[in-house]
Amino acid sequence: MFQTTVSALTANLLQNGGAEDGVNNWVEDQGSFESINSGQCAGNNAYAGSKLFAVGGVCEDNAYGEGHQDVDVSSYQSQIDAQNVMVNFGGYLSDYNGSDIPEFKVEFYDGNSGLISTSNTYSHNTSTWTLFNETMTVPAQTRTIRKIFMGTRNCGSDNDSYFAEMFVTLNMNP
Repeated sequence: MFQTTVSALTANLLQNGGAEDGVNNWVEDQGSFESINSGQCAGNNAYAGSKLFAVGGVCEDNAYGEGHQDVDVSSYQSQIDAQNVMVNFGGYLSDYNGSDIPEFKVEFYDGNSGLISTSNTYSHNTSTWTLFNETMTVPAQTRTIRKIFMGTRNCGSDNDSYFAEMFVTLNMNP
């Protein structure tokens, strides 16, 4: 016999983390930030669903691309300021042939849009979809978590930096 309790993990706080709704809810910061259909422009097949993110431009020619989404976590401010919240973030990364580099990180901002801290940058350059599942404490005074995708072309004529099923969740009972 066993018993479970109510989960202290939030749902995915990213909107459109799987690219199925195009690039809605995402901001293109530099280069190209695309949502492409599985196999479009000779790119990789989607990990799940019918779409994936191509950062840097598999259908366009950009050596570097970057985009982000901001997640408002101000409704959790009392738990965050008491240092009782962990953020779980990640998703699936791949490239076409092991040369280009898909990367991601998170940044933490206070209520005045001041940068508090930044996570490590996580990357993986292989054609196999690889899950990243990272965890860290949310710094006190955080009101916004920014998820950033970056893609760097190292060879060829397009930037094969792919992302799928990206997520940001909070654990209120670390």
